[in-house]
Amino acid sequence: MRTLIVILIGLILSFLFVWGSGYFNKTKTTGILIFLIIWLVFCIFDLIIGVRAGYSVGEELGIHTVIFALPAISVYLFSRYL
Repeated sequence: MRTLIVILIGLILSFLFVWGSGYFNKTKTTGILIFLIIWLVFCIFDLIIGVRAGYSVGEELGIHTVIFALPAISVYLFSRYL
């Protein structure tokens, strides 16, 4: 359940960064890059927390690949169609 919530937050943030970049007269590329950097830092931080909680690095990498990839793909799609 937590994974789905984090992915949903990532999808919402990806939309907001693409929409917000146009709203603040920035290029969509700027919004995409800022989102990807922030989302990657979040995913790395969350991975470290999971490993410290007792999960293996392999388990965490598998989950965080999905957690990172879905919003990363969506930010690209939002930028193409918004």
